[in-house]
Order: sequence, then structure tokens, then C-alpha cells
Amino acid sequence: MASPPHILLMAPEASSDVAAALLAERLMARHGARISAAGRSALRATGAHMVQDTSWLGQVGLAAVLASVPLWWEIGRHVVGFVRSERPDAMVLFACRRFHLIFLGALHGKAPPVAWAYPPGDWVQSDDRDEEVLQSAGLFISAFEWQAARLGRQGARVVRVPHHSTLPLPSEASPAEAVAALPRRSDDSPVLGIMPGSRPDEVRRLMPILAEALRLLAADHPGLQAIVSQAPGVRGSRLARHLGGLPCPHVVSRLPVRVIAERADVAIACCGTASTEVAVADCPQVIVYKPAWLTAKAMQRLGKRKDIRFLSMLNLGMDQRVAPELLHSDCTPERIATEVARLLGGADARAQMRSLYARFRQAMSHGSWDEAADAIVELARSPRPLPSP
Repeated sequence: MASPPHILLMAPEASSDVAAALLAERLMARHGARISAAGRSALRATGAHMVQDTSWLGQVGLAAVLASVPLWWEIGRHVVGFVRSERPDAMVLFACRRFHLIFLGALHGKAPPVAWAYPPGDWVQSDDRDEEVLQSAGLFISAFEWQAARLGRQGARVVRVPHHSTLPLPSEASPAEAVAALPRRSDDSPVLGIMPGSRPDEVRRLMPILAEALRLLAADHPGLQAIVSQAPGVRGSRLARHLGGLPCPHVVSRLPVRVIAERADVAIACCGTASTEVAVADCPQVIVYKPAWLTAKAMQRLGKRKDIRFLSMLNLGMDQRVAPELLHSDCTPERIATEVARLLGGADARAQMRSLYARFRQAMSHGSWDEAADAIVELARSPRPLPSP
């Protein structure tokens, strides 16, 4: 009988950590796999051996990325040493294209078989970024139908999985007393969900804008109530400094974004996992994002060069404008208030968005994490030389 495989999961970022935890659970349940990981709290909760905790990597933007280079270097150095000494049977890399290619290069062609989950470049729908990634891995795991098809056309083996945000929440994620404490909506008292993001710099830039938008909306909707999402790792004081003096009732909640969205009539969601969770909860939304000036300019240049029309996973997944994206200079209190008011007052607009949500949820729910776990173990037990990236 074959011994249990030893699998290393590399998921440095927050959303990847959640997906990697799902995969870890399936690998352990189906194959008794021994899991080592570089990741965060979700992976730690599975009982995986944590080679490196990456919780302190939480910034976006060019300046923040440059400042964090020593931290990324330390992660790579530590995990390279682990791979050389422990020799896992396979590695699964989650997103982070450039970091993981450098990491593989540091192993000098001596990496175990590699699978790439949620392969990077989701926002670029052309094939020209795939070559290095294709050469580095023997298996790909994707939640995007169009991305799986693109990789398949280039000869890659691809397994589809449902995106982690579409899966049911565990029952313990929504304590009854915490849910009961949320505002209740009515015709006279609509509820607005505010999801300012999970990274401190996102919250710092967005909260002043969202608070002012809320003031503008409250003036035209006297019964308006608000629920502000406090993501793990975001201090309550960072939110409170912008919420004082608001002319409408509001609560701050640590409940999952999806639970908050289920209680809201409309949401304002930071572009990222939060906007996907809102779509899964079937709550009409306005998607917002306000990066630093230098990052905004770089994103705009990339968008023009690559003909990128959308930034959110929701709109990318459907390849159309499902929800409005107010990004960069468009992310102003006035623009946000206008779009939210259109949804609050427009039953047809809300119904149309929900109709597209249903198609999005169906598209992102195909596949199986069990099948992905089986394919990874097969890869681990059938090692073959892979070219260096």
C-alpha cells in the first residue's frame, strides 16, 4: 500500500488561503495526505504543518509591493530550504505568478511535480502570459471556464473547481445572535451593506469616500440603515474614525460578507473577493476601488495595452458589465451615491443584475475539489521531469 503523499501548498495571499484550505481538507480526507503549507489562518485551521505564515502580507499597490520585497524574499528562502530538505511529493502553487516563478527558479530544476491552482492572469484574456506558467506545471486547477478552455487549447491538463466563494458557508460562520443583531430592512428602511475590503490600505483609502457617500444617500433616504463589514485583520478603530457623526443608524459586523449581503438591499463592495461574495448572496451592488495614484496609473496603462475592460471577478467571469465598477478617479462619493440610488429606486435594475448573478453562480460552480485532490495525488505518484521555468 502506497504511503500517504506529502503535499506542499503555497498560498501566500488571503483569498488563495481559503481555496488552499478547501484543497487541504479534500487531500487529507480522501488520501490521508500530509500537508505542509505557506499561508494564513484558513490553512492553519486545517491542521496543516505551517512552513511559513504569510498573514503579514496584506498590502496592494506598487509602493507597498516594493516595500514588501524583503518579506517575499524571506518566504521564498525559507520554503526553498524546506523543499530541499523535506522533498515533498508535489507542490500546489496558488496565483502569485512572478513570486512563484522566481521560487521555482531558485530550486534549479529540482522541484517536485507542480500543480498551479487559480493560475494567475485571470484579468488578461490573451494567451501571451501563459508560456512560463505552462512550462512550470504538469496540472492546472481553475474556477474560470474561459481560462480552463484557454489553457486546454495550449495543451495543458486542467481540472475545473467551483470557486471557493460559491460554496456553502459553514454553519458556525453565522451565529444566530450575531445575525439577529443586524438591521432589518423594510420599504421605509432600506439596508446598505458597506464592504471596504480586507487590506488596511484599501480600508484607509476607501472609508472616507464611502462614509461621505453614505451621508449623501442618507439625505435622500431618511430611513437608510447601514452594515459595515469589518474583515479579519482590520482594526475597528480604522473604521470608527470615519463613522462618527453619520446621519443614519449603522452597525459594524465581523460576520462574513456573504451573511451581511443577505441582509442588505444594496451593497457597496471593494473590488475583489468581497464583490464576488456579494454576487453569491444575490445582493445588487456597486463595485469600488481606489488604489494609490502610481498604482492607478500603472493599472490604467496595463488596461489599455491589454484591452482589459473589467477588474472584478464578477464582470470578468461573465465578460460583461454585471455590476458598475467605479475605479480610480471614478471612485467618488457622488458617483457612488448616484449608482446606489439608482439601484435602491430601480426594481428593474436590481432584477436584471440578479438575473446575471444567477448565470455567474452557475458558471463558477462547475467542477470538483475532490477531482482536483485526486489529480494532485496522481501527479505526486507519477513524477516526471519538468523543465525549469
